[in-house]
This record gives sequence, structure tokens and C-alpha cells, in this order.
Amino acid sequence: MATPFSDALLAALHHLAAFTLVSVLLAEWFMTAQPDPTERDLAQLRRLDLLYGLMAVLVLAGGVARLVWGAQAWSYYAASPAFWAKMVCFAVVGALSVKPTLLLLATRAPAADGHADTLRRVRHWISAELCAIPLLLLFASLMARGF
Repeated sequence: MATPFSDALLAALHHLAAFTLVSVLLAEWFMTAQPDPTERDLAQLRRLDLLYGLMAVLVLAGGVARLVWGAQAWSYYAASPAFWAKMVCFAVVGALSVKPTLLLLATRAPAADGHADTLRRVRHWISAELCAIPLLLLFASLMARGF
């Protein structure tokens, strides 16, 4: 069982990773609004997308660490419908993130339109991911309150 300090530290690290993930996703969303992206813009978007993936892994690792070493036992989470809804929501966001990653990887090859159409499609998928984030936060809040 965790001490109050170690539990708070695990929670803070988990939240920091989650907030960074959302910040990176928003940065990607804003960058995809460019009507005429340069190769440098596309390379930066690919790097941001890599950072987004790394942050998703850290969010997941932080969540697992809280399950294993946090203040609540596994049985607390296993019995929580809000926990399972949050996991489904996280999986949906993860699944939605596959298509933009593949589209961004395809921007390494030249395109006649300078990849403007690709960025519109990436922005569409990222918008869907962003729409799921408030639901994930709602489920996290409900979970913390014993639902």
C-alpha cells in the first residue's frame, strides 16, 4: 500500500503526462490548419505525433503504476463502472490516433498538393480525439468519487 506522499506523487506524474498529451494533441491540431505546409512543418508534425505517442505510453504506465502502487487496491478499480468507461474511452482515443499517425508518416513522400489534403484529414481525426477527451475526464472524475 502506498503512503499518502507516494500516492500523490504517482497521481501528479500521471496527470502531468495526461495534460502534456492533450497539449501536444492541441499543438498538432493547430499545426494542421496551415493551408500550405512546408517540409519543415510536416517534419515538426511528425515529431509532435511521436511525442504524442510517447506521452500516451507514459499516461498508460502512470495509470498502471497507480493501480499497482497507489492508495487504492485493484478491487476498487475493478468494481468501478467509471474506471471501465475511462479505459474504453482511452482505447477509443488510442484507436482514433492510428489514422493520423499513418497519414503523417505518408507525408515523407512528396505530394502534388503539398499535403494540404492530408493535413485536413489529419485534423479531422485529431478533432475526433479531442472530442473524446472531455468524456475521459468525466469518467476520471466519477471514478475518483467512487462511481
